[in-house]
Amino acid sequence: MKHQMKWPIWIALVATTIAVGVHFYLVQHHYSLAFGGSDSPSICNVNKTFSCDTVNTSEYAELLGKPLALWAALTNGVLLLFLLWQLLSTAPAFVSRMSFYLATFILAGSVVMATISFTQLGTFCLFCMAAYASSIVTWFGTFKAAQPISFSLLPQDIKSLFESGPEGARSYLVFLLMIPAGAYLLNNMIVSSYVKNLDVVITESLNEWKASTSNTFDTSTGLHLKNKNLAAKMTIVEFADFGCIHCKRAAPSLHAFAKSRKDVQLIFLNYPLDGACNPAIPREGRTCRLAKSTYCGEQQNKGWDVHDWLFKNQGQADQLGFDAMSKEIGLDISQLTHCLDSEDTTNVIRLQATQGQNAKIEGTPAIFVNGRHLPAGFFMPILEAAYKSL
Repeated sequence: MKHQMKWPIWIALVATTIAVGVHFYLVQHHYSLAFGGSDSPSICNVNKTFSCDTVNTSEYAELLGKPLALWAALTNGVLLLFLLWQLLSTAPAFVSRMSFYLATFILAGSVVMATISFTQLGTFCLFCMAAYASSIVTWFGTFKAAQPISFSLLPQDIKSLFESGPEGARSYLVFLLMIPAGAYLLNNMIVSSYVKNLDVVITESLNEWKASTSNTFDTSTGLHLKNKNLAAKMTIVEFADFGCIHCKRAAPSLHAFAKSRKDVQLIFLNYPLDGACNPAIPREGRTCRLAKSTYCGEQQNKGWDVHDWLFKNQGQADQLGFDAMSKEIGLDISQLTHCLDSEDTTNVIRLQATQGQNAKIEGTPAIFVNGRHLPAGFFMPILEAAYKSL
């Protein structure tokens, strides 16, 4: 390859490297959300319109049971290897053309996913958008590097992969086959690091859910993620305590799942492990007042903001105090204090906790789907299996 034609490869190489890094971040966060391993939302969550978590956990976020981000990371990784070959040595024209074809395939995938975000989800992922932009730059670089190029050569080039084709053909085929093999192996390794025998866990959870007693909850005082009048196919009721680390890790997963599906409602009810407002707990703790603050925050239409602040500052909320919380999220502190000190507020939280007690909650978080207890219901594969069964 002529020296002056190295610059398009450099452009493609940098853009592809960015794409690989972005996709591997999305892969890591996808699994963390799926298995309750994340105690905070993605760093690229801005608002309802721009939310990586919503896009990254939607029903369109997997292909053959593997995250699309994993497929994309591996595909871009293979392209990166062949761009390095072109850059560091005199690669045959066949390799340049195949790199262009692969970049075209990646660009087409980006267009499809961007269209789905726009037409189906109405939500966008800033990191995904960065990857889409990178695919455009990569396509341009590989196009320039492969000149002269004609798609009329594509059938013969594909045929060459399976025959005694030009130099580099067999190498390209081997690396292309590594994409599905790598997706399968990496997915199994990562899933196993979170939970063993996932298929068995899903089956047992669903069987127990279907066989469990149906409960009717009064959710009028709880936090509703969406409009209270939503005719949801799937209603998730979560009982949680703000001192519970597992509840903190479950929250991002539950929120991402509900936000990414239009017919799923998420409702939060308090189950403080504090006898001051939970008759099921024999001793007093420190989370009753935290639980009351979500109800009081909702009186100012800031209930979810309080919820998120309490989990974000778990273990420090007492030291920081409600003054700091009110200032940060925009609450009227005098109105909040009056509500916190009200006996009516204590009764509201006590009634929420009593519902959990009547439903025989044994720990938090406790997840109920359409009134029935769903064991390990903060695991996204289990939520997805329950959703599909409905």
